[in-house]
Amino acid sequence: MREYGQIAVIAALLALQFAFASVATDPFAFFGPSAVVGADARDRLERGEAVAWTLPAGPRTLALFGAIRIAADGDRLVDWARDIAALKRSAFVLEIGRFSDPPRIEDLDNLTFDADDLRDLGRCRPASCAFQLSDAEIESVQQAVFNRSAPWRLAALHGAFHALVLRRAEEYLAHGRSGPPPPPFLSAHWPPLAAYLEHYPRVAGPEVETYLYWSKERMGGRAVVSVTHVSVARGARPDQPDALIVGRQVCALRYTQGAWAFTAIVSGGPDTAYLAYLNQSEVSALGGFFGGLVRFIVERRVRSEATEVLQGLRRRLESGGPPRPTEPHGGPTMKLPVEIKFRHMRPSEWIDADLRKRAGKLCTYCRRIHSCHVVVEIPHRHHETGNRFHVSLDLVVPGEEIAVTRSANLHASTRQLSARAWAKAYEVEGMQKDIRVVIRDTFDVARRRLQEYERRRRGQIKTHQRAFRAKRQERIAS
Repeated sequence: MREYGQIAVIAALLALQFAFASVATDPFAFFGPSAVVGADARDRLERGEAVAWTLPAGPRTLALFGAIRIAADGDRLVDWARDIAALKRSAFVLEIGRFSDPPRIEDLDNLTFDADDLRDLGRCRPASCAFQLSDAEIESVQQAVFNRSAPWRLAALHGAFHALVLRRAEEYLAHGRSGPPPPPFLSAHWPPLAAYLEHYPRVAGPEVETYLYWSKERMGGRAVVSVTHVSVARGARPDQPDALIVGRQVCALRYTQGAWAFTAIVSGGPDTAYLAYLNQSEVSALGGFFGGLVRFIVERRVRSEATEVLQGLRRRLESGGPPRPTEPHGGPTMKLPVEIKFRHMRPSEWIDADLRKRAGKLCTYCRRIHSCHVVVEIPHRHHETGNRFHVSLDLVVPGEEIAVTRSANLHASTRQLSARAWAKAYEVEGMQKDIRVVIRDTFDVARRRLQEYERRRRGQIKTHQRAFRAKRQERIAS
């Protein structure tokens, strides 16, 4: 009987050694059977190329695998994973930020929405909406936005969607979420991690680093806002990656649901490592009559984009450690988007340059400006009024819109000029001085309002002080 027991132990050890040997010969065995890397892909990998292809999946599911050879180890990937904004930086990631612990509404200050989002929200109806919202959410968000007057709706949209995204993040941390389980390969090779992720937060898991981040990423021609739960794990067995970054989608406002993303450093033998990536998402657009055509277009696009992203990741990881964060939570430095329009006058390079320079300085007073729109115009029938030049400045900040308009009586010698002659005259030196004054005054008012907005946000202006100022302004206006 003892001999049979010894034989069983020896057989088990041989089987284990065989399994480890197969891992050594196949660095991508961890992802099997979901992804199998064939001979042609291996040859391309050895030449330093990035490879990517779609995987078999359900009718509404899109799955992708990609890999590239890399001169970096798991420590390097983990260091970069702690700075998610730097790790994911690419042309496809428009905005990104890491949540605090616990999440705060201020974490979403750099998340922006635009007029297209406002239009899509206005078209939403129960069971028919461009956004993935419940019927109750559609009603509440539409009321919060469209009960405001038109000039204030975009600012209200930011406030409503920021609150919605924050609420979903908090609900996930408290209760987890239902959705597709992790792919089978994770349960096969790392059961404790798979159980932890599937039943979060009810099941204690292995030693991992976790956090939430939000992102706004380009998918086709539209931007998708989502929240992701990141888990960073280190492998302890030969059949596990040196480092594994798991991203579970908490929510998305458009298109995708229940996405899983796996980024790993796997060993291919002495002095050989690969960066591997697997993504699995449920995509609403893949259903319906045109689902097959949409899948063909989407799969072709994501394959080409995946190789570009892998090449960018390799460059960053091989360049050394991540850069020092420039903002709290590793968020990127946001460049203020400035839109300038000239009406009833031809564009002027020096006016454009002056406006952009002054708009850039506004960021030193408030780093939460979502957008900046400037209109420079000569009003119709200008020869009948002394106000020859108008500047309108519109700033969108979280929960508020700041609008400033200033006009000026310009150089006396131009008051009787025709519209065509006036459009040329503003380039002369005397005119430039008058125009610069009205531009300066416009931005000075905007600066003061931004400073007051920041003080209100920090609670430095008390409620009765704001009420007193509002009444005083009403008296002055009347």
